[in-house]
Amino acid sequence: MNSQVDPAADFLWEAVSTEVTLEGTVEHRPQTDAEWLELRHAAIRLAESANLLVIDGRRVVAEGHTLEDAHVQGISPPEEIQRAIDANRPAFNAHARELHTAATLLLQAVDARDVHALVEAGGQLDEVCEACHLRYWYPNAPLPPELAQR
Repeated sequence: MNSQVDPAADFLWEAVSTEVTLEGTVEHRPQTDAEWLELRHAAIRLAESANLLVIDGRRVVAEGHTLEDAHVQGISPPEEIQRAIDANRPAFNAHARELHTAATLLLQAVDARDVHALVEAGGQLDEVCEACHLRYWYPNAPLPPELAQR
């Protein structure tokens, strides 16, 4: 997650933004061939990372290491996350397939150079990621009101 999924997802999510400053509103959008190519590479990395997640024997954290976000309140320890994944590997693999689908939508938006579709697909990616995290990473954490109502 830390070396593949998170950086690729963050790069895609941050590709389109609006910044309000004292000087006015600044719209950030991919514009050049090079920027679109970087986004394409990130979407491919994200899609391929889904394939890595379903490899038999893959662990959440290598022995002797900790989660990068272990300090965040509500994050389960790696052993609990791994037990939850191992208890129902088909469900975890389904989440990985949903990640692949979301990444494919992002890739299609990038290839079409469609900023609106990129934002929409980014929203779908967020929902896919959050669904998996709610089940495995922080299933016992208190939810913000907007998520608790789902």
